[in-house]
Amino acid sequence: MQEERRKNIRIDQKLTIVPWPSKKIIENPSVSKDISTGGVRLLTHEKMPLGTILELGIYLPEFKKPLIVKGEVLALEELENAMFGYMARIKFVEVDYDTRLQLLSHIQYCVLRV
Repeated sequence: MQEERRKNIRIDQKLTIVPWPSKKIIENPSVSKDISTGGVRLLTHEKMPLGTILELGIYLPEFKKPLIVKGEVLALEELENAMFGYMARIKFVEVDYDTRLQLLSHIQYCVLRV
């Protein structure tokens, strides 16, 4: 049996994620494939260099305003025959305490209701 390497619970959920402030490296809204308090796999139209630091707004269904996080692009995979051209693996490198709590609360709610 393979040992789980993840430190954070990850949920499969499609959330709208936008560049914050708008018109930075990511020009168009993207969608999460899955998310945890440590990072997100992002379906996007944008090709991003590894190591790029992004500021992102993550829209959770229970909040009107997005949660703002900074993340680093760790990996980028080109997708074939997909609505989005790329899947980026992004590690959160700067998340304030309240934002982390809101994200954790959302993830726990999603896990418990399954």
